[in-house]
Amino acid sequence: MKRHLPLIAALTCVLAAVVFAAPRLLNGGPIPPPAAAELAGRPVSVVPPSKPAAAVPGHSHHGSYTLTFDDGPHPVHTPALLDWLKEHQIKATFFVLGQNAKRYPELVKRIAAEGHEIGNHTWSHVKLTTAKPEVLRSEIKRTHDLIVSLTGKPPVSFRPPYGALTIAQRRVVEKEFGYHIVRWTADSFDWKPRSSDAVVKRLRLSVKPGAIILAHDIHPRILPALETLYAEWTRRGLKAVPLSNMSPPPVKETTLLTKAAAVK
Repeated sequence: MKRHLPLIAALTCVLAAVVFAAPRLLNGGPIPPPAAAELAGRPVSVVPPSKPAAAVPGHSHHGSYTLTFDDGPHPVHTPALLDWLKEHQIKATFFVLGQNAKRYPELVKRIAAEGHEIGNHTWSHVKLTTAKPEVLRSEIKRTHDLIVSLTGKPPVSFRPPYGALTIAQRRVVEKEFGYHIVRWTADSFDWKPRSSDAVVKRLRLSVKPGAIILAHDIHPRILPALETLYAEWTRRGLKAVPLSNMSPPPVKETTLLTKAAAVK
């Protein structure tokens, strides 16, 4: 019996190793641990921050894209963009800041008169995720009321500064104000201090059929970029359409939303 003890011990070790490894072998490898965000109970972002999705009703246009411009109007760049859009018979969406709409009311009227859509981008581009409930409501309502007074038509779309809202704020925007929350799928990064060529390269890579393009009508770099890209997109069979015609994927409740104090 003593002669077999080493053999029995060796067999016992082998058997234990097989039992321990069986779940990994059956599953093709080690079982990954739960994500840190899930363990912490935090919402998991399902879209990269640089490419937020959008929520707006419409119809699917697989061969289309839409242009959206934030932060204006601007006394120089907005008229130049409007001239270019008119030349090419393109309808865009301008998410205006209330404080700039107040400074340049005639430009807001021109945007509306030429058939473009106007969206609410808050009054002063405040970071809403850290704003108090009364600030949220004031930023939205002041801008909403001004747009109505200038155009006679209430805006239906809202783009939060930086594309960020808390879950509670999203409910306020949608339920109290009746807005569709609009983000984007292609970011021009035209606000960065670089050349129009850099904007062209970025949009050339990121614009796909159904794209919602984020640009700004307060910077000089976007118009030269669009002049270059428009011909390319047309050759690719892409057509510019109004935002209201687009039908992007639905936004999940946790997409780019953060937990914060509830809006009361």
